[in-house]
Amino acid sequence: MGVGEFQITAIVGGPRAVDLGAAGVAPELSASDCDDLMALLGHGQRYRLLPRSWGNGWPGRGNLFLVAGSSLSDRWAEVCGVDLDHQRPQALVLRFSDAAWDKAIRRVAEGYGLSPIEASLASALAEFGDFEQAAVAAGLATVPARNAVMRLRAKFGTRNLAETVEHVLMIMFGPRADDLKPVDEQVADMLEISLRHLEVARAMAGGTPRKTIARNAKTSLATVKVLLAEVYERIGVASAAEVSCVLAQAVNVVEAFLERPDGALAPAPRPRHAEIVAEDGRRIAYSVFGERGRPAVVLLHSSICCRHPPTRFVRRLNRLGWQVIAADRPGFGGTCVARSSGADAHFAQSADDLGQILDAEDLEDCVLVSRSAGQGSFTFTDRLGDRISRTILFNPTPPISHTPVDKGPLGALKRRYARSPGSIRLLIGLLLRYASPERIVMGMRRSFAQSEADLRALDDPKVAEDYLLAAMPLRDNLAGYITENVEWAEGWEPRPQGRTDRYTLVFGRHFVLHDPQVSRRYFQQVLPGAECHILPTAGQMLLYSHPEEAAGFVGAPAA
Repeated sequence: MGVGEFQITAIVGGPRAVDLGAAGVAPELSASDCDDLMALLGHGQRYRLLPRSWGNGWPGRGNLFLVAGSSLSDRWAEVCGVDLDHQRPQALVLRFSDAAWDKAIRRVAEGYGLSPIEASLASALAEFGDFEQAAVAAGLATVPARNAVMRLRAKFGTRNLAETVEHVLMIMFGPRADDLKPVDEQVADMLEISLRHLEVARAMAGGTPRKTIARNAKTSLATVKVLLAEVYERIGVASAAEVSCVLAQAVNVVEAFLERPDGALAPAPRPRHAEIVAEDGRRIAYSVFGERGRPAVVLLHSSICCRHPPTRFVRRLNRLGWQVIAADRPGFGGTCVARSSGADAHFAQSADDLGQILDAEDLEDCVLVSRSAGQGSFTFTDRLGDRISRTILFNPTPPISHTPVDKGPLGALKRRYARSPGSIRLLIGLLLRYASPERIVMGMRRSFAQSEADLRALDDPKVAEDYLLAAMPLRDNLAGYITENVEWAEGWEPRPQGRTDRYTLVFGRHFVLHDPQVSRRYFQQVLPGAECHILPTAGQMLLYSHPEEAAGFVGAPAA
């Protein structure tokens, strides 16, 4: 790891490019070139793949990867093999070094008995992914190059060119970290694609036919083709073999240099858990994700869980330039119950609590994002006025009189709540008393059996972990859950009192607890000025299953 394996170029003040290796070779970049390079990093972005147009003139082999200087750890200089007092860079550009690349390809050639021509072509394929470009780099005409590819496939046991490229790179640069933690999320972030895109791209890079990918993912061939087309566009390639090339190189860079315990990258910022005491002595608990001082998104949790948010959604908001605040409402998690009873007083207290949080964080205003708790958001928006610049409601729950659909175990629980609101305390207490993580996930799968989008989301261990972290604190504080769900079951139906043109509505088409069309008509009636969107591939757990699309509705902070 370090300069022995990577060609590392630092962009330092001036600005100018400086080689951090022993060779002292750096590309000749003007000040405007350096500025253009830095502009490629979005606000809050830690790293990214550079467009191939930047490849000419840089020392080393393979793709170029740009790393923000602000995300480097304090021990970056030690990792890069330079003096500890070296000027801290504005950014690093990583590429495999010539020496490391040649040594790795020699190991492959020796292990598989490759001829010089085969080794030269294998090296070029691993570097470029593109057959024609690789043939030129290896000094081969088309026919001899195709014959050499056939021999490589026979020796490697691969089915096609894409799988061959992936195989060569994974043998050249296998994982070397002691902590072999999954890096899918980091690789997706680096390539600026979603995890769903990455899943499809990885399957194709492994040689899997598109029809098989569609069948394994339980989706249509047309959807797979759309996802792959988006992958091609975002990483700037034109073939499956080039996808293999970029993906395998990115995995290696993340595993070997950035996201390992002793790597050059500082760990992703951890949430800051905070607590303030109101004038009446009540505790108000909240968490902050992201850098203090940035514009804020406040995330309202649903009525059936506490403040822990969908992690992947939060990270995407962080990358867009937001800090995210998630607070427990009164009677949830770490926040004391409201002094007055009833839903109106409960949500009024919730809004006042948020005002105190904004004051404590020195924030003038925020964007309010609500998960399911659509009606309660009216109180926040009306009571806090201009301190709420926009309100975005994801799958808002309408009054019980407008929820005709109730499928599965959750639907049965909803029907029981409606018939006997007084049973809510007993039922939820029983469920939580005997709930284990495994049982909760199993129950969610049963509840979402008719929503393929939600079932796919639960296949992601991080989604299941997030949901459990949000649900389990209910064991110690049920008062807020009881208040909100009893009032809803008894027909509570608040109406917005102020402006409605700052609302955005987003619905998933596949929903097990109510009909999204009925819900959409209801909220468009009470919020006549609101924008409205429907995600046809999403379900109830929209923020978990479609974090990238959901973050897109929030957008980046105003400049």
